[in-house]
Amino acid sequence: MSENIVKYNQESAKAISVLSEQNGIEISDLEFQVALGSKLGYSRTKSHYILSHELSAEQMIELIQNFSFERPEILAETTFEESIIPEGIPAPLNEQKLKSKGEIWYIHKYDADPFPSNPHAHNSETGYKVHLGTGELFDAQNNPLKQSIRKKDLIALRALVTKTALPVLAV
Repeated sequence: MSENIVKYNQESAKAISVLSEQNGIEISDLEFQVALGSKLGYSRTKSHYILSHELSAEQMIELIQNFSFERPEILAETTFEESIIPEGIPAPLNEQKLKSKGEIWYIHKYDADPFPSNPHAHNSETGYKVHLGTGELFDAQNNPLKQSIRKKDLIALRALVTKTALPVLAV
């Protein structure tokens, strides 16, 4: 299996370089993996199954040549000096890194996934989403974390969005 990973990493790096140049954007490893998995019929959570295909860079490029890597327009971006995620919410493996620096949140216009609200905020480090009406937190798979951010932090996030309607504030 580790040989497959090494080969995949080498070949995907070549393919990502070519596709990034062709599309005029920097394509991340995860975006590439998900796109390739999608073309091979795997869900986002099963996209790692692409390893079993042992594809060359050329084959990878051919498979996702016409894949749309369009990103939604970013309405707002902010960095908080201290975490706004409540204590007790599970953190990724890089938890200490998060605690020692601020968080970056994105709010996209025309997000492909309108859940949990339209629009909603994405945390760039954790993948968590926040409902911009209630402050409720969700993981990247839209599962509720059963906690919410503080009202003052929700209001600070909402204040950044000036060019689109927000959900009704319900806290």
